[in-house]
Amino acid sequence: GIRDHCVTGVQTCALPIYALHTDNATETFISMKKYLFILLFHCSASMVNRISAQPGQWTWMHGDSAFTGTGNFGTQGIPSVNNDPPHLYECCEWTDLNGNFWMYGGLDDNNGIQIHNDLWKYDPLTNEWTWMTGTNAINDHGVFGIQGISSPANRPPGLGYGAASWVDLNGDLWMFGGWCDSSYCDLWKYHIASNEWTWIKGPGTGNNNGNYGVKGVPSVLNNPRARSECATAWTDNAGDLWLFRSEEHTSELQSHSDLV
Repeated sequence: GIRDHCVTGVQTCALPIYALHTDNATETFISMKKYLFILLFHCSASMVNRISAQPGQWTWMHGDSAFTGTGNFGTQGIPSVNNDPPHLYECCEWTDLNGNFWMYGGLDDNNGIQIHNDLWKYDPLTNEWTWMTGTNAINDHGVFGIQGISSPANRPPGLGYGAASWVDLNGDLWMFGGWCDSSYCDLWKYHIASNEWTWIKGPGTGNNNGNYGVKGVPSVLNNPRARSECATAWTDNAGDLWLFRSEEHTSELQSHSDLV
């Protein structure tokens, strides 16, 4: 038989090639060409993987490097290599069950304090952004709809300054709190398949003091107080949502250390 090697950097990849035992020299030559093609493909793929997968290095994937970018929204619901969100601070963010990246709202200080109300999706496989929901409006107070009922007309307020976020066991995206000229304490759910928001719980007004109830006792009347800059959020094995610590932007900045 014949054995050959190819070298990619310091790594050697080897693929054995065996000539067919036949009296037909032409058939043997053709078979060897097939095996050589496989060998070259194998070594080329190994070299590409080593070039593109260098550990410990950043790669600039999308967007511009300038300040104060206003983005390119494109057509809502349609991905494009030309789409880009505006430059945003402290958006709400998620990674869905398929590995796509999502973000909502965020502060745009290109012209004073401006809070966005748009939901964006980024697909790492295609390197494309999609503007999913929102009106590209600034400091919008949303359309809450009927609590517990999803609707294509529903949308949260524009929210910035660190709303809490979770992904549940079904892949739905959840969001709590955030700030838009006041701190909020509303819980929202976004269903990816229907592209609809649902206002789940909360008063729908800013700077609400909430209702703590009795510690350790659940109640439909309980609701955490308004907050932003949410520090930590978890989803446990049962799919319950947990939230710890935040700040409240009222007349003065106040920190909270409650676990809810």
